[in-house]
Amino acid sequence: MRLASLAVLVPLLFGCLEDTPGYCERDEDCGANEFCRLPARSCAVGMRKIRCQTDADCQKINPNQLCLAPDCVDAIARGFFSGAQVVPPTCSPAEGTILFHLKPNNTELVYSLTHSVENPLAVRIHAGKQGETGLPIFELEKESGIVRTIRIAPDQLDELVKGNFYVNITSSSLPAGEVRAQIYSLLPGQSAGPKEFFAHLTPLQTPRVVRSMASGEAYISIDEGNGSIFYLIGHNLDNPISGIHIHRGSFNNEGPHIVDLPNDAPPEGVLSRSDIFAAERAFWPLLFKAGLAYFNFHTMNQSSGELRGQLLPYRTMPFAVAVPFNVKLEPEQVVAMSPVTSAAAGTAAFFLNADRTKLTWRLVHDALEPTGAKIYKGVRGQNGVAVCDLGPGTTKSQGTCDVKASGGPNDLIVDDLLRPGGGLYIQIQTRANPMGELRGQLVVPR
Repeated sequence: MRLASLAVLVPLLFGCLEDTPGYCERDEDCGANEFCRLPARSCAVGMRKIRCQTDADCQKINPNQLCLAPDCVDAIARGFFSGAQVVPPTCSPAEGTILFHLKPNNTELVYSLTHSVENPLAVRIHAGKQGETGLPIFELEKESGIVRTIRIAPDQLDELVKGNFYVNITSSSLPAGEVRAQIYSLLPGQSAGPKEFFAHLTPLQTPRVVRSMASGEAYISIDEGNGSIFYLIGHNLDNPISGIHIHRGSFNNEGPHIVDLPNDAPPEGVLSRSDIFAAERAFWPLLFKAGLAYFNFHTMNQSSGELRGQLLPYRTMPFAVAVPFNVKLEPEQVVAMSPVTSAAAGTAAFFLNADRTKLTWRLVHDALEPTGAKIYKGVRGQNGVAVCDLGPGTTKSQGTCDVKASGGPNDLIVDDLLRPGGGLYIQIQTRANPMGELRGQLVVPR
């Protein structure tokens, strides 16, 4: 009996493997430059395996990884969501990303989806290149923050890594698509998509609708191979420049810097990979392709930015580019028998597509009890007939108007839209002011 007890005690007293040098159960048992090799439970020199619960855990180390808990895995493709990629482009402020990981069997594709679309109707993968529309191929789950798996055929996988698929998120207000993400490969030698981008520089693209008569243009081309950006810029700013930056962000959103140019930057130049902010270097070409980059010119009078221009892909034959712009909504612009008394204010955002056939809109205002909103034909100081109904006029509402080359008095005609000084205006009616409480003239940047 005493011998049996002693046999039990000996391993407890002398066999404690946890005290053995080099023995481990987890990475933290090893040195700073070591990881725990399992199942051998021995420390070895090398990179520790990242344990994760969310994508954010992985992306602290590698922004092109996703979390298949408890392990981080590499993505083979990625897309960034923006309204600018939708056909026609939208004014939606929603953004997001989708990452794809291919399992070792080469038949299962894991996707990690995040987005800020309110009340999405559907999320689908479509066949189609940048700027094109195509048929849906896969139905994805629509909730943000999910990780799911779909089965994919070899030919579909080949099209995906070539950049010939996109993800579309639809909503009730924009059933053709509120935001879209073209899928681009992260594999070496698989770059695709637009390389040249253009921006109208205008105060009408600043979220605050700055009062300024300045304007300009910016052109860039990107070389993904050596990580360089060639640029051409021109403007007529009178105020001293206090900063020239390319930022990350969609239309009407503000974001961090991608690259800073000198205040006295020449009209033409080349930016190298070292000029790009470290936080964006892993995927900066994708941000340009997704319409998530904009020029911002800061001045002494307008420290937050006097000229801004969203960098968008364009066609050279013929030259065409989509145009985003804002319209300030004010009570004093309303033409009525007596001045409108209201403390309300707001902004109407517009995105005119490159073909000048669709005008997408979004309203943000603080007017109480709106009853309707319309676009009317008429110059500043005059009333006219309605050419597009914008529904009840509630804040954050959005939709699309058809633009015609010609038509009758109740049609939205492209010549009226592009008229210098603005040939159309938007007006919001409310219960307190049924003839109009907020109005703004549509002036398209040229």
